[in-house]
Parts: sequence; C-alpha cells; structure tokens
Amino acid sequence: MYRLIAFKKMKFRFQMKSMVSKVTCFAAKKNAMIQKQSIVLIGMAFCIIVVSCSSPEKDGIKVAKMMCHCGNDYDVALNNAYKSYIKNFNFETRIDAREKLSETRQKVEENYQECGRKAVEYHNTLKSKYLTNKDKTEKFEYALRNASADDSNKRLSSAIQQEIDANKRKIEEMILLVIPPKPDLERLKNDLIGRSIYHADYGLGTKIRSHDNLQMAEILNATDSEHEYLLDVHLLVQGQFHQFEAKNAKLKYVLPNDKDDWEIGDFRVNDLIIDHTGKYDNCISFSKYNWVLSKKNQYQLTLINSCDAPLVVAGEVKEAYSNNWKRFKTRVPANSTEKITNDHAGTGSGWTRNTPVEILDYVIHFIGQPEN
Repeated sequence: MYRLIAFKKMKFRFQMKSMVSKVTCFAAKKNAMIQKQSIVLIGMAFCIIVVSCSSPEKDGIKVAKMMCHCGNDYDVALNNAYKSYIKNFNFETRIDAREKLSETRQKVEENYQECGRKAVEYHNTLKSKYLTNKDKTEKFEYALRNASADDSNKRLSSAIQQEIDANKRKIEEMILLVIPPKPDLERLKNDLIGRSIYHADYGLGTKIRSHDNLQMAEILNATDSEHEYLLDVHLLVQGQFHQFEAKNAKLKYVLPNDKDDWEIGDFRVNDLIIDHTGKYDNCISFSKYNWVLSKKNQYQLTLINSCDAPLVVAGEVKEAYSNNWKRFKTRVPANSTEKITNDHAGTGSGWTRNTPVEILDYVIHFIGQPEN
C-alpha cells in the first residue's frame, strides 16, 4: 500500500514538471515572436522616417552642390597651376611653351574628371530612389538644373575666375614674345618637301617629293626681321625626266601671331633652267598650211609627234596679225598632232578660242616629256 502511494506521488511530480516545461517553451516562443514583430515594426518606422525626411528637391540640390564643389576645386587648382607656370616661364620655342602648358592643364583636368565621375555616381544613387515615381524624378532633375545654373553663374562671375582669365591672357602674351630660332638649311630642306617649281614659259614643272630628288639646296643670302626671314636660295631638283635648276629662288619665312613656328609664306622661282637633252628633238616635225593664197608668206603651223611618248613643245611664233613675236607652249599627244592656236600663244585678242594662228615665222626652244 505504501509503495502504491509513493508511485502515484512520483507520477504526479513528473506530470507537473512536463506541464511547467511546456508552459515555459510556449512562453519563450511567444516572446521570440513578439521580438520579431517589434523588429519589423521598428524597421518599418525607420523607413517611414527616412522617406518622410528625404525629398527629391533636397537631393537634387545636394548633387548640384557636389558638382559645384568640383568646379570650385578645379578653378583653384587651375589658377595655382597658371601662377606656377608664369613664375617658371623660360622657353626657347613657342612649341615647348605650349607643350608644357598642355601638360600643366592635363594634371588639373584629370583631378576634375575624377571628381566629376564621383558626382555622377552620387547623382545616380540619389535619383534611383525616385525611379518609380515620375513626378518625384522630375522634381529631382528640376531642382538639380536650377541649383546648378545658380552655382554656375556665381562661379563665372567670381573673383578667381577673373584671375584665371587674366592669367590666361598673360600666358598667351608671354608665349607670343618668344621668337623661335630662325630656320637653318636642314629645316629649309624639310620645308621644301611637297612644294613645286614651275617654268611658266615651257608649261613644265616638277614637285619636290623627297630629299632624294632635292639634289642640292644652298642659302645664298638671308635677311631677317622680327617676324620675317627672307632667303635667296639655289636649288637643283631632279624630276622624272628632266633636271630643274633655280639659281636664285626667293623664299620668305613668316612668324604669324596665330602660329607657333616659322612657316613658308612665299616661294618664288625666277629664271628656272630645265636641262635640254635634245633626246626628243627628232620626234617633232612641222607642217605649214597656207590657206590664204594671196599671202604666201603666212601660214598655220601643225606639230607632229612621231614618238610613243607625249611631248611638251615650247617656243615662239611671229604673229602675222601684229608682226610681233609671241611665246607658245603646248602638249602633243604620242603619235599625234597639235595645231598652234591662239590658246597656245595668247594671240588674236577677241578671236574665237582655239583658232589656228596665222604666223610668219617660228622658233622652238624646248622639246621634252611632261612631268607627272
């Protein structure tokens, strides 16, 4: 009997402990749920507060201020760079001076671009909050534009901007005061590449294509002033078929204010001599045609080319109309003919163009191949 009573007491205690454990577990779960709900409510409240405190207008102004900050830093850095450049200015050529100026500006520009990149990132971050709301996006951009315009106007009229402009003008004046060294013979040879020499009477010329066909260049005389450099030069140029010699070519170098170095302003070749080898003299024959029977001493002249190469023919004709000698030049195609006309000789004023010239006599000065 005693054992039965003891067993029932133990069973009762066990049941009580089990109930207490369940109740405790339930309470713990309930507390955890309450804590989670509290965290959610706190997060929602924080979001509501953040959203209610931020506005598209304020964010647009923030971006504009950051961009303005980049601009102001740029102005300060550029002005300091200009001051340093002016203080240390010492150049022998304008090209060197401008290269150093470009290098100085580049360093300032790189820092400004990096600041601008960060400003763009900041802009995109703040704008992303309003992408789902068209009205707020427009307010953001409107505030940004207005604030940026105000900051830009203040910046342009600032004292430091005026100082930058003054330093820029001073730098340009200092650069233009630099007189580069006068071109020497090697510089002359390089500058002549690409230029042409031409014999007006023969209608024949050639281009100076390289140092190879510029066989000789010699400075005979030089006269210089602050912004002009006059040269008399002796040139020997080998063309494709002929050699050209300019015994006294006139060349003028100029130094314009809008240029950084000397450049050829004028190049004239007088008394150009073309070698006459006589190689093609036998290719050209002449045909006289008298079509006015009463004037047997005057005729029209036709040039006949019997060779396989086109030829340049230059000379003089004595015009029957004026009894004056006139220079002519023409090209005769290969294995073909060409009449001497008023276009070739510049005769017969008022006549129809390409009219054959009535002549009394003629003389040939040059026969050769045209240059390409």
